[in-house]
Amino acid sequence: MEDKVRKEQFEAESKTRIEKAKQDKIIIEQKRKVEAERISKLKIAAQAGLDRELAKKAETEQRAKLEAEKKEREKIQARLDEQIECPYCHRKFIPERSK
Repeated sequence: MEDKVRKEQFEAESKTRIEKAKQDKIIIEQKRKVEAERISKLKIAAQAGLDRELAKKAETEQRAKLEAEKKEREKIQARLDEQIECPYCHRKFIPERSK
């Protein structure tokens, strides 16, 4: 009789352990999913930050390039404005600068 009680008690404990193990496994899996989502969101945020930095850098480079082109055009225009026209042949030239 005691063996039967012990066997039933053992089976009940085994079922309890199995259920607890299943619940622990579910909890661990949920934690993994939450952590994976968190990491995914961090990666997305990091990529977005990187994209913003690259966009800012590209914009800065574009502005610098446009500014350099503008200065070059102004320089060329200034040289063209210095031209004088020969009253006889009507050719334009830049007078020599005295040093």
